[in-house]
Parts: sequence; C-alpha cells; structure tokens
Amino acid sequence: MDMLDQQQLVLGGEASGHVINLKLSPSGDGIISALQALAAMVNNQTTLHDLKQGLHKMPQVLVNIRSRTRVDPATLPGVAAAISKMEDQLGQEGRILVRNSGTEPLIRVMVEGNDASSIEDIARFLAGRIEEALEA
Repeated sequence: MDMLDQQQLVLGGEASGHVINLKLSPSGDGIISALQALAAMVNNQTTLHDLKQGLHKMPQVLVNIRSRTRVDPATLPGVAAAISKMEDQLGQEGRILVRNSGTEPLIRVMVEGNDASSIEDIARFLAGRIEEALEA
C-alpha cells in the first residue's frame, strides 16, 4: 500500500496473493480479486490459463530481519549504499525491495531476478548489512 501511495499507482500485489485495486477497495480483498479475474475471463472469452500466458515469474527471495525498534532501513548507516550497489549489479534483470513489515517487528529484504543463486547472495548480503547496522 505504501508503494502504491508513493508511486501513485492503482494496482499492486504480493507473492502471498494479496492484491489491492484502489479503484475498487482500499485493502486487499480475495473475493474482489477472484471476481476481477473471472470478469477478465468473461470479457476476453478465454480461460485463466490463456490469460496468464504473458506472465513471466522470476525467482524471488525474501529474508526477514528482526528489529527491536521500527526504523526506516534506508536510514541505517551503509544500507542505502549497499542497496544501490546491488541494484546496479542486478541492472534491469531484477529488483530489490527493502521495507518494514506492516504487521511484525521485521525488516523485509525481497530480491527478484533471473538467476536464483545470484539473488540469494544479494538478499543475504543486504540482510547482513542491515543486521550490522542494527547492532551498531
């Protein structure tokens, strides 16, 4: 939701299945998501299998770091620079999202990319930098 607000977007979702369509509801609602998928199938006179043909899922890694206090991870010493360095390494072949959990005392590091091994290394590297900064 924060990302939708920041980037003035209307539609967003997570791998967990949460989907938010701000034109329909201010929160993720599974029934609305299911009805929208069914409407797309009817409007396009096709199956869900055919609708998803253009979807390319990339490997994704999620690492959670416990935090005693809620802190913006980008303000921790060295973290913003480490994220920037890893984003440069990924280039257009993936993305990185570092954020606080909305429900738990965690900082979440999510990395997507074409190479599963590489994104695992990047996620662990960033998690290590965040842990070091939290302990300092």
